[in-house]
Amino acid sequence: MEEKKQKDTANIKAELSKLTRRHLTAVDEEKKELRDFSEAEKTLIRAENIRKNKRERIQKIAHFTANPFDFGKRLSGSKRLGRPQCTKGR
Repeated sequence: MEEKKQKDTANIKAELSKLTRRHLTAVDEEKKELRDFSEAEKTLIRAENIRKNKRERIQKIAHFTANPFDFGKRLSGSKRLGRPQCTKGR
């Protein structure tokens, strides 16, 4: 399913580049139609990006709620060095 969406997005981007080239040589009447079509294509790409980002955000939230401490470790990236030292005396 994901491959199909990626192929569709790639096809849409290829069509947009073709439209841009056609727009340069088009007659004024045709330019408006090409502009409208390219806006529709851009809207589709934006919608797909929003869906993808939303899916990723939901996955990150689920991972965080499942194990918040592991999430914190992944954010820091580096391994811990030594032991934490307390500034207050016991």
